[in-house]
Amino acid sequence: MRHSRAPFKTVSLGRDTFGIDRRRVLKAMDEFDRHCRGKEPESGTRFAVFHNGRQYPPKRVLRLAIGRPVSMFSGGKQTNEVFTSLGFEITRPSAPPRQREDRIRRPIPKVQEVVSSLFSQKWAKLFLEGSVSYRLEDSRYPGVYVLAYSDEKLEGKRVDENTIFYVGMSNHASLEGRLKQFTDAIEGHGSHSAGERFFKKVARGTPYSRFKLRKEFFVAAAGVACITNKTKRTPRDLRKMGVIAACELYVLARVKEKNAGREPELNKQ
Repeated sequence: MRHSRAPFKTVSLGRDTFGIDRRRVLKAMDEFDRHCRGKEPESGTRFAVFHNGRQYPPKRVLRLAIGRPVSMFSGGKQTNEVFTSLGFEITRPSAPPRQREDRIRRPIPKVQEVVSSLFSQKWAKLFLEGSVSYRLEDSRYPGVYVLAYSDEKLEGKRVDENTIFYVGMSNHASLEGRLKQFTDAIEGHGSHSAGERFFKKVARGTPYSRFKLRKEFFVAAAGVACITNKTKRTPRDLRKMGVIAACELYVLARVKEKNAGREPELNKQ
């Protein structure tokens, strides 16, 4: 089958330029279906690539197709034009499933419940196949998260206070959105305070992707399903957001107790 649209697209990311064709996008979609579907969001926040009756997250598929970090790459029009130029359809994501609605209706969790959930998690790589890994439960909701920065193979190991490099939270943006801000910042493009500290003090102004002495980042998180939009959130949602804010301090306290009064390196001002 022939397509009337351009069969090849050039993508510019900072100083780098990549060529991408429809075949590479289809291969990336197949990879997403085999390894990511059911584990990661099936669409972006505002857009989805629609193909063969399925929807895909545009930026995630583009990352898989290019095969290297593109944290500086912006979504929306820039990403969508790549797919439309290759003959793919861009749509709005389908309505969230009933399961997500049920999670939002759950009672307000206790702080200790969320903290215990976090420390029962196992470390996952922050970067997977050249992109940010969002294989985190409830990653579309706000929550508390921890990062490790190590040359050890921590993936699959239980979160431990001694390995935590940073404790953070997001009670407005989603966990995946906040992590994206962090990864942008360690590349020198972003507004995440801890990511900016890493870029300036650890990497000495070198983007993480080019930092020769870099170790690997690992992540774990505990999300709290709630609505944060100011026009839609309820008193219960606001109380859940308050729980998230408290969780960050409780996690910091737990780390400090286990580490002779020392806070995680990247939390230090």
